[in-house]
Amino acid sequence: INNLHKEVALTMFAHKKHVLCEKPTAMNYTEAQEMTQAAREAGVFFATNFWNSAFPVVRYVRNAIRQGAIGNIVQISGDMGFQTVRNYADRWLNGKMGG
Repeated sequence: INNLHKEVALTMFAHKKHVLCEKPTAMNYTEAQEMTQAAREAGVFFATNFWNSAFPVVRYVRNAIRQGAIGNIVQISGDMGFQTVRNYADRWLNGKMGG
């Protein structure tokens, strides 16, 4: 659950464990800074997992751009979404849980 990322990460850092955190990394900038500082002090790896960069279509487009197959890129805009039921207690829609 998104609102627990900070608590879990800080616990792992206290035990000198590396952390790969799913996005969003934290609930706000202050939490992210605190997590980053704790990882530095513990001397461990800390990163956010951007799994969508491994999608085959993303790899295909990245390769096409590198090869110049689609010309000069001046702007890119994209969206990703999913269908959900309007249940504001669910973590996907509950702002207090990072939804």
